[in-house]
Amino acid sequence: MRIEIDQSGKIEQLNSDTCIACSNEDNYCVVIPKQIKQTIHYDHKNRVKQIKLKLFCIGIYYCISKFLNRKPTIILDNEYEGNESIVKYLLLELLRNQKIPFDKRLIQVSRIGKSSNAHILAINTQRGELKPNKTLSENDITKVLKWFRGQATPALSRFIPSDMLGRVAGHPSSMLNMLNKYINLSLKNEAK
Repeated sequence: MRIEIDQSGKIEQLNSDTCIACSNEDNYCVVIPKQIKQTIHYDHKNRVKQIKLKLFCIGIYYCISKFLNRKPTIILDNEYEGNESIVKYLLLELLRNQKIPFDKRLIQVSRIGKSSNAHILAINTQRGELKPNKTLSENDITKVLKWFRGQATPALSRFIPSDMLGRVAGHPSSMLNMLNKYINLSLKNEAK
């Protein structure tokens, strides 16, 4: 089974709703209302790039969750060029957090053309010609964002001991300070 996913009204466009649609034998579309995007953007204005990728993955998750038991190949439209590996990583971590074992090779990023059913569904929903299957609430989004907040970036988590990780997770500047202190302590201990 193959699921194509497309977005209409990018996450970072705060003046319009974002519609994320998937298409295979079935079609499904979720909407992230602009008011919720504005609130979340305001609350996370220090991490705009991170939050847009996380919101994108949250929308994808809600869009595909009912199809995951079939272990589909997920083809994501390349919405955020240069960030493909981050999007795949975030989506995979979200699935694993929900106790859904999923092979990372089944998530692919590619160009999905305008003739794709996912694209047609997303744009027609955004234009108001079709109704979405689900409109995400602020609670739907924040409960997943809280989980993301507890995760450290994979690169830093290799260097920070697990007992320190919980104290700095989600705080990039304090992570960097903690990492510097840890490296300096390690170097001093090795010199002794």
